[in-house]
Amino acid sequence: MTTAAEIRKWTRAIASSRDDVVLRGRFLFMIPIRHVIRGVAFPGSWDKTLPRPYWFVATTVTPPAGSFGGKWRGNLDVGRSNEPGFSEILDFHLNRAIEEELAPLETIEAFYAAAATRNRPAPVHGNWERLQHFPANHAAVLAALGRLEEAGSEASAFVDKYELLWQQRLLTGEAMMASRRTRGMGRDEVEFASHQLALVDYAKSLASLAASGKKAEVVSLLRDWERTNIHRWKLELAWEPTPFPLERDL
Repeated sequence: MTTAAEIRKWTRAIASSRDDVVLRGRFLFMIPIRHVIRGVAFPGSWDKTLPRPYWFVATTVTPPAGSFGGKWRGNLDVGRSNEPGFSEILDFHLNRAIEEELAPLETIEAFYAAAATRNRPAPVHGNWERLQHFPANHAAVLAALGRLEEAGSEASAFVDKYELLWQQRLLTGEAMMASRRTRGMGRDEVEFASHQLALVDYAKSLASLAASGKKAEVVSLLRDWERTNIHRWKLELAWEPTPFPLERDL
């Protein structure tokens, strides 16, 4: 399995040559971090000589119960670590990913423009889903951009579509837990439905504030979400709190 020590060794050159990256565990992050988190991940691999790094982009204003990252990324084909020239190949791909994929997405405006319109990146194999496929996240980004009417509409539609569904699945899971035969599956169902209902509650809060037009309260909500997400990633020292575009009109 790829170890943290190996990752430190592999990224030593790029970390020493650039002042806009920092290594945290298995992630090489671009800094400073404002409303967009950009970096390269080195996930665990069954073969320690076959790292599978990928660049990724995420927004800091994701509702805390939502999926934080992984939707917007591309794999880096760097070969095996025991092959000649591996360090140079890895360094080349890391720098290219930073310059071509990550650096242009520094602002939340740039992130939205890419995540809402861009197709799967080529020739890199990876994920690049449309932001609209994740309505709770989409609503949060729209709110941060100051598009409160659209944000409220998106968040409300998400609540209307999923709240009853997850409430029913929660009840189903609780009923399954009453039987020894289905208790384990019921526990999983309850856990998943509870998580999804928490996301619905976050969307409800945003929808209510966006509909009221209370910009200062929307800003406070988004800042709380951002602070929570930064803490989840343990990136407080790399975070540079910055006004949202929404705040320009306050």
